[in-house]
Amino acid sequence: MRASISAASTTLAASPSAGLYDGPFTVDLVIDGHGDVFNAAQVKVALSSNLAVKNFALGNCGFSFLHVPSANNPSFAGVILMFYRQFEMARIQ
Repeated sequence: MRASISAASTTLAASPSAGLYDGPFTVDLVIDGHGDVFNAAQVKVALSSNLAVKNFALGNCGFSFLHVPSANNPSFAGVILMFYRQFEMARIQ
């Protein structure tokens, strides 16, 4: 997964960020402002051809989606109704 961040110190992290798996596994996406507040996010998720999203669970973060992610297209964009410094965006299986 590649991330493009425009806020000064904000990061988007996938956890785990790497590994070898012989079956289904879960990845958490977390956006962290590292002390800076932010009120919007846009992420384009690009999976390699040998991966597929089985399930997509949205985090409880006050995020209002302009583009709602799905198992077929996990990319998303939206605004945050309040300012956040960190939140768990999604859990992908």
